[in-house]
Amino acid sequence: MKSVIVYFSQTGNTEKIARAIAKGIKSTDNSCTLITLKEIELEN
Repeated sequence: MKSVIVYFSQTGNTEKIARAIAKGIKSTDNSCTLITLKEIELEN
């Protein structure tokens, strides 16, 4: 399974949770990509 987590974090708390979720997904031999909302805004 391929997963993408898109997140925004001003203080870093949401980023920590997003990374923990990604780590859990990856531990089951699935792929996961983390993308910040700022990265998406830059592409548009």
